[in-house]
Amino acid sequence: MTGHVLVPTDFFGIGPSALWCAALAFGLFQAVRLARVRGLDERIAYLSAAAAIAGGLVIAQGPGLLATPMSLAGWFDSAAGAKSFYVGTAGGAALAAFVLRLAGRPIAAYFDVFVPALLAAYAVGRVGCFVNGDDFGTLTNIPWAVVYPPGSEPYAAHLANGWISSASAASRAIHPVQLYSAIAALAIRCAPAIRRPRRPGDALVAFAIGYGLCRLGIETFRADTMAASGVLSVAQSFSVALAGAGLAAWVARSRQHGPECAPVPLSPVWR
Repeated sequence: MTGHVLVPTDFFGIGPSALWCAALAFGLFQAVRLARVRGLDERIAYLSAAAAIAGGLVIAQGPGLLATPMSLAGWFDSAAGAKSFYVGTAGGAALAAFVLRLAGRPIAAYFDVFVPALLAAYAVGRVGCFVNGDDFGTLTNIPWAVVYPPGSEPYAAHLANGWISSASAASRAIHPVQLYSAIAALAIRCAPAIRRPRRPGDALVAFAIGYGLCRLGIETFRADTMAASGVLSVAQSFSVALAGAGLAAWVARSRQHGPECAPVPLSPVWR
Protein backbone atom coordinates (compact mmCIF):
# COMPACT_ATOMS: atom_id res chain seq x y z
CA MET A 1 0.00 0.00 0.00
CA THR A 2 2.88 2.31 0.75
CA GLY A 3 3.68 4.75 -2.01
CA HIS A 4 0.39 4.31 -3.88
CA VAL A 5 -2.07 7.16 -4.32
CA LEU A 6 -5.08 7.11 -2.01
CA VAL A 7 -8.13 8.14 -4.03
CA PRO A 8 -10.10 10.74 -2.03
CA THR A 9 -13.85 10.48 -1.52
CA ASP A 10 -14.28 13.59 -3.65
CA PHE A 11 -12.43 15.34 -6.44
CA PHE A 12 -11.26 18.76 -5.26
CA GLY A 13 -14.47 18.93 -3.26
CA ILE A 14 -16.59 17.62 -6.16
CA GLY A 15 -18.31 14.27 -5.59
CA PRO A 16 -18.88 11.59 -8.24
CA SER A 17 -22.55 12.49 -8.73
CA ALA A 18 -21.58 16.03 -9.70
CA LEU A 19 -19.03 14.68 -12.17
CA TRP A 20 -21.60 12.34 -13.71
CA CYS A 21 -24.07 15.20 -14.10
CA ALA A 22 -21.32 17.35 -15.59
CA ALA A 23 -20.54 14.56 -18.06
CA LEU A 24 -24.14 14.45 -19.27
CA ALA A 25 -24.36 18.23 -19.57
CA PHE A 26 -21.02 18.39 -21.36
CA GLY A 27 -22.08 15.68 -23.80
CA LEU A 28 -25.31 17.51 -24.59
CA PHE A 29 -23.40 20.77 -25.09
CA GLN A 30 -20.93 19.03 -27.39
CA ALA A 31 -23.73 17.49 -29.48
CA VAL A 32 -25.42 20.85 -30.05
CA ARG A 33 -22.16 22.67 -30.77
CA LEU A 34 -20.97 20.07 -33.25
CA ALA A 35 -24.36 20.12 -34.94
CA ARG A 36 -23.93 23.85 -35.47
CA VAL A 37 -20.38 23.38 -36.80
CA ARG A 38 -21.56 20.76 -39.30
CA GLY A 39 -24.61 22.68 -40.46
CA LEU A 40 -27.25 20.48 -38.82
CA ASP A 41 -30.39 21.61 -37.00
CA GLU A 42 -29.30 22.47 -33.44
CA ARG A 43 -32.82 22.15 -32.03
CA ILE A 44 -33.28 18.66 -33.42
CA ALA A 45 -29.81 17.71 -32.21
CA TYR A 46 -30.71 18.93 -28.72
CA LEU A 47 -34.06 17.12 -28.61
CA SER A 48 -32.73 13.80 -29.91
CA ALA A 49 -29.60 13.92 -27.72
CA ALA A 50 -31.67 14.81 -24.64
CA ALA A 51 -34.02 11.91 -25.38
CA ALA A 52 -31.03 9.59 -25.71
CA ILE A 53 -29.60 10.74 -22.37
CA ALA A 54 -32.87 10.49 -20.45
CA GLY A 55 -33.91 7.17 -21.95
CA GLY A 56 -30.42 5.72 -21.82
CA LEU A 57 -30.11 6.42 -18.09
CA VAL A 58 -33.33 4.54 -17.39
CA ILE A 59 -32.65 1.65 -19.76
CA ALA A 60 -29.09 1.26 -18.46
CA GLN A 61 -30.53 0.30 -15.07
CA GLY A 62 -32.00 -2.90 -16.50
CA PRO A 63 -29.18 -5.43 -16.00
CA GLY A 64 -28.37 -4.24 -12.48
CA LEU A 65 -31.99 -4.21 -11.38
CA LEU A 66 -32.53 -7.73 -12.66
CA ALA A 67 -29.94 -8.83 -10.11
CA THR A 68 -31.22 -6.47 -7.39
CA PRO A 69 -34.96 -5.86 -7.83
CA MET A 70 -36.35 -2.57 -6.56
CA SER A 71 -39.48 -0.48 -6.78
CA LEU A 72 -40.62 1.30 -9.92
CA ALA A 73 -39.46 4.57 -8.36
CA GLY A 74 -36.01 3.08 -7.89
CA TRP A 75 -35.85 2.27 -11.60
CA PHE A 76 -35.95 6.00 -12.39
CA ASP A 77 -33.33 6.85 -9.75
CA SER A 78 -30.19 7.58 -11.75
CA ALA A 79 -28.03 6.89 -8.69
CA ALA A 80 -29.50 3.46 -7.98
CA GLY A 81 -28.40 0.09 -9.27
CA ALA A 82 -25.50 -1.03 -11.42
CA LYS A 83 -25.66 0.40 -14.91
CA SER A 84 -24.60 -1.07 -18.24
CA PHE A 85 -22.97 1.33 -20.70
CA TYR A 86 -23.73 -0.99 -23.60
CA VAL A 87 -27.40 -1.38 -22.72
CA GLY A 88 -27.85 2.32 -21.97
CA THR A 89 -26.08 3.41 -25.15
CA ALA A 90 -28.10 1.02 -27.31
CA GLY A 91 -31.34 2.18 -25.72
CA GLY A 92 -30.39 5.83 -26.00
CA ALA A 93 -29.38 5.40 -29.64
CA ALA A 94 -32.73 3.79 -30.42
CA LEU A 95 -34.61 6.69 -28.83
CA ALA A 96 -32.47 9.27 -30.64
CA ALA A 97 -33.08 7.47 -33.93
CA PHE A 98 -36.82 7.48 -33.22
CA VAL A 99 -36.84 11.24 -32.62
CA LEU A 100 -34.76 11.87 -35.75
CA ARG A 101 -37.08 9.66 -37.80
CA LEU A 102 -40.13 11.57 -36.56
CA ALA A 103 -38.39 14.84 -37.45
CA GLY A 104 -37.45 13.54 -40.89
CA ARG A 105 -33.73 14.09 -40.34
CA PRO A 106 -30.84 11.88 -41.58
CA ILE A 107 -29.99 9.57 -38.70
CA ALA A 108 -26.41 8.78 -39.79
CA ALA A 109 -25.42 12.45 -40.09
CA TYR A 110 -26.68 13.27 -36.60
CA PHE A 111 -25.11 10.15 -35.12
CA ASP A 112 -21.77 11.33 -36.51
CA VAL A 113 -22.26 14.35 -34.24
CA PHE A 114 -23.41 12.31 -31.25
CA VAL A 115 -20.42 9.95 -31.32
CA PRO A 116 -17.72 12.51 -30.40
CA ALA A 117 -20.10 14.05 -27.86
CA LEU A 118 -20.68 10.64 -26.31
CA LEU A 119 -16.96 9.94 -26.09
CA ALA A 120 -16.29 13.30 -24.43
CA ALA A 121 -19.07 12.68 -21.89
CA TYR A 122 -17.86 9.13 -21.33
CA ALA A 123 -14.35 10.35 -20.49
CA VAL A 124 -15.68 12.78 -17.87
CA GLY A 125 -18.07 10.15 -16.51
CA ARG A 126 -15.28 7.64 -16.03
CA VAL A 127 -13.46 10.17 -13.85
CA GLY A 128 -16.60 10.13 -11.71
CA CYS A 129 -16.38 6.33 -11.53
CA PHE A 130 -12.72 6.65 -10.52
CA VAL A 131 -13.61 9.01 -7.68
CA ASN A 132 -16.50 6.80 -6.57
CA GLY A 133 -14.50 3.59 -6.78
CA ASP A 134 -16.99 1.64 -8.88
CA ASP A 135 -15.93 -0.37 -11.94
CA PHE A 136 -12.62 -0.83 -10.14
CA GLY A 137 -9.50 -2.63 -11.28
CA THR A 138 -7.56 -5.76 -10.44
CA LEU A 139 -4.69 -6.01 -7.96
CA THR A 140 -1.35 -4.65 -9.13
CA ASN A 141 1.91 -3.14 -7.91
CA ILE A 142 2.53 -0.85 -10.87
CA PRO A 143 3.83 2.64 -9.94
CA TRP A 144 0.53 4.35 -10.85
CA ALA A 145 -1.65 1.94 -8.84
CA VAL A 146 -4.21 3.46 -6.46
CA VAL A 147 -5.82 2.46 -3.17
CA TYR A 148 -9.27 3.30 -1.80
CA PRO A 149 -10.42 4.21 1.73
CA PRO A 150 -12.93 2.32 3.91
CA GLY A 151 -16.49 2.59 2.64
CA SER A 152 -15.51 2.26 -1.01
CA GLU A 153 -16.39 -0.66 -3.29
CA PRO A 154 -12.76 -1.84 -3.69
CA TYR A 155 -12.24 -1.79 0.08
CA ALA A 156 -15.44 -3.80 0.66
CA ALA A 157 -14.49 -6.32 -2.03
CA HIS A 158 -10.98 -6.80 -0.67
CA LEU A 159 -12.32 -7.15 2.87
CA ALA A 160 -14.83 -9.78 1.71
CA ASN A 161 -12.04 -11.70 -0.02
CA GLY A 162 -9.92 -11.65 3.13
CA TRP A 163 -7.15 -9.62 1.49
CA ILE A 164 -7.33 -6.90 4.14
CA SER A 165 -8.67 -6.65 7.67
CA SER A 166 -11.29 -4.28 9.04
CA ALA A 167 -8.44 -2.35 10.67
CA SER A 168 -6.76 -1.66 7.31
CA ALA A 169 -6.48 1.99 6.40
CA ALA A 170 -7.05 1.36 2.70
CA SER A 171 -7.68 -1.31 0.10
CA ARG A 172 -4.98 -3.22 -1.73
CA ALA A 173 -3.35 -1.46 -4.68
CA ILE A 174 -5.33 -1.76 -7.92
CA HIS A 175 -5.30 -0.59 -11.53
CA PRO A 176 -6.95 2.83 -12.06
CA VAL A 177 -8.91 1.15 -14.81
CA GLN A 178 -11.53 3.90 -14.97
CA LEU A 179 -8.82 6.32 -16.09
CA TYR A 180 -7.71 3.82 -18.73
CA SER A 181 -11.25 3.99 -20.12
CA ALA A 182 -11.26 7.79 -20.06
CA ILE A 183 -7.94 7.99 -21.91
CA ALA A 184 -9.11 5.42 -24.47
CA ALA A 185 -12.29 7.43 -25.11
CA LEU A 186 -10.29 10.60 -25.79
CA ALA A 187 -7.93 8.69 -28.08
CA ILE A 188 -10.84 7.25 -30.08
CA ARG A 189 -12.38 10.72 -30.30
CA CYS A 190 -9.24 11.97 -32.06
CA ALA A 191 -9.60 9.40 -34.86
CA PRO A 192 -9.89 11.13 -38.28
CA ALA A 193 -13.10 9.25 -39.15
CA ILE A 194 -14.73 10.66 -36.02
CA ARG A 195 -13.35 14.20 -36.13
CA ARG A 196 -13.93 14.57 -39.86
CA PRO A 197 -16.21 11.88 -41.33
CA ARG A 198 -16.17 11.67 -45.12
CA ARG A 199 -19.50 9.87 -45.45
CA PRO A 200 -22.54 9.77 -43.15
CA GLY A 201 -22.08 6.98 -40.62
CA ASP A 202 -18.27 6.96 -40.66
CA ALA A 203 -18.02 8.17 -37.08
CA LEU A 204 -20.49 5.56 -35.85
CA VAL A 205 -18.60 2.74 -37.56
CA ALA A 206 -15.25 4.00 -36.27
CA PHE A 207 -16.70 4.19 -32.76
CA ALA A 208 -17.91 0.59 -32.96
CA ILE A 209 -14.47 -0.65 -33.96
CA GLY A 210 -12.41 1.57 -31.66
CA TYR A 211 -14.53 1.31 -28.55
CA GLY A 212 -15.16 -2.41 -28.99
CA LEU A 213 -11.45 -3.21 -29.26
CA CYS A 214 -10.42 -0.86 -26.44
CA ARG A 215 -13.12 -2.14 -24.10
CA LEU A 216 -12.14 -5.72 -24.90
CA GLY A 217 -8.61 -5.04 -23.69
CA ILE A 218 -9.45 -2.80 -20.74
CA GLU A 219 -11.88 -5.36 -19.33
CA THR A 220 -8.90 -7.61 -18.54
CA PHE A 221 -7.98 -5.09 -15.83
CA ARG A 222 -11.49 -4.95 -14.35
CA ALA A 223 -12.09 -6.78 -11.07
CA ASP A 224 -15.88 -6.48 -11.01
CA THR A 225 -16.69 -8.08 -14.35
CA MET A 226 -19.45 -10.64 -14.79
CA ALA A 227 -18.41 -13.91 -16.43
CA ALA A 228 -20.24 -15.10 -19.53
CA SER A 229 -18.80 -18.18 -21.21
CA GLY A 230 -15.28 -19.36 -21.79
CA VAL A 231 -12.64 -16.75 -21.02
CA LEU A 232 -14.71 -13.68 -21.91
CA SER A 233 -16.79 -11.53 -19.57
CA VAL A 234 -20.25 -10.29 -20.57
CA ALA A 235 -18.81 -6.88 -21.50
CA GLN A 236 -16.03 -8.50 -23.52
CA SER A 237 -18.57 -10.59 -25.41
CA PHE A 238 -20.47 -7.41 -26.29
CA SER A 239 -17.17 -5.76 -27.24
CA VAL A 240 -16.27 -8.53 -29.66
CA ALA A 241 -19.72 -8.33 -31.24
CA LEU A 242 -19.53 -4.51 -31.51
CA ALA A 243 -16.05 -4.46 -33.01
CA GLY A 244 -16.94 -7.28 -35.39
CA ALA A 245 -20.06 -5.49 -36.58
CA GLY A 246 -18.05 -2.29 -37.03
CA LEU A 247 -15.35 -4.03 -39.05
CA ALA A 248 -17.95 -5.75 -41.23
CA ALA A 249 -19.68 -2.41 -41.84
CA TRP A 250 -16.37 -0.71 -42.63
CA VAL A 251 -15.46 -3.38 -45.23
CA ALA A 252 -18.93 -3.23 -46.77
CA ARG A 253 -18.85 0.57 -46.95
CA SER A 254 -15.37 0.59 -48.48
CA ARG A 255 -16.77 -1.34 -51.44
CA GLN A 256 -19.54 1.16 -52.02
CA HIS A 257 -19.37 4.62 -53.55
CA GLY A 258 -21.93 6.56 -51.57
CA PRO A 259 -22.12 10.34 -51.25
CA GLU A 260 -19.50 12.01 -49.11
CA CYS A 261 -20.35 14.44 -46.34
CA ALA A 262 -20.22 18.17 -46.93
CA PRO A 263 -16.76 19.50 -46.06
CA VAL A 264 -16.32 19.43 -42.29
CA PRO A 265 -13.74 21.72 -40.67
CA LEU A 266 -11.11 19.80 -38.75
CA SER A 267 -12.09 21.01 -35.31
CA PRO A 268 -10.02 21.11 -32.14
CA VAL A 269 -10.40 18.11 -29.83
CA TRP A 270 -13.09 19.75 -27.67
CA ARG A 271 -14.98 21.50 -30.45
